Amino acid sequence: MGYYLIQMYIPSLLIVILSWVSFWINMDAAPARVALGITTVLTMTTQSSGSRASLPKVSYVKAIDIWMAVCLLFVFSALLEYAAVNFVSRQHKELLRFRRKRKKNKDDDVRESQFSFTAYGMGPCLQAKDGVTQKGPNNPVQAAPKSPDEMRKVFIDRAKKIDTISRACFPLAFLIFNIFYWVIYKIIRHEDVHQ
Repeated sequence: MGYYLIQMYIPSLLIVILSWVSFWINMDAAPARVALGITTVLTMTTQSSGSRASLPKVSYVKAIDIWMAVCLLFVFSALLEYAAVNFVSRQHKELLRFRRKRKKNKDDDVRESQFSFTAYGMGPCLQAKDGVTQKGPNNPVQAAPKSPDEMRKVFIDRAKKIDTISRACFPLAFLIFNIFYWVIYKIIRHEDVHQ
């Protein structure tokens, strides 16, 4: 057990912990976070293939195979977490683009309707008293749209929240996996072997 602990378990454990460092790196530093994520994934893949090469080829799943697969899954999930953070932080640009397109379409519709009213000799759109449009089922009161800076702040706060949650969830999930793994393979399986 000592050989595998030193050569495979501890290095893979450190690689998984290293992948969590990206949660503390600023989300604007895309090259740093992507490089860290890809490096840890590739290192974990190399470590996993090295462990398989040094063990006999058998048809059943070994304990170390499960360990390496879960470690690779955690490292890959950390890389995907940054993809999610990056996507959420840039959503405000998509929303602004959508709003501009919708506003342009609405302006075209208004211009078109004004032309149709003018053609019938009715002049511009009919208005209520004092030139104020009345509230009602046809004219619902809409909330004022947020400014681009406010929208940007909302989406960046959401992205930061994903990072903050990940800082706690990833280590906690890995700790739970470790507890189950070592209890099953060192206590329960150990008893089965000796019976």
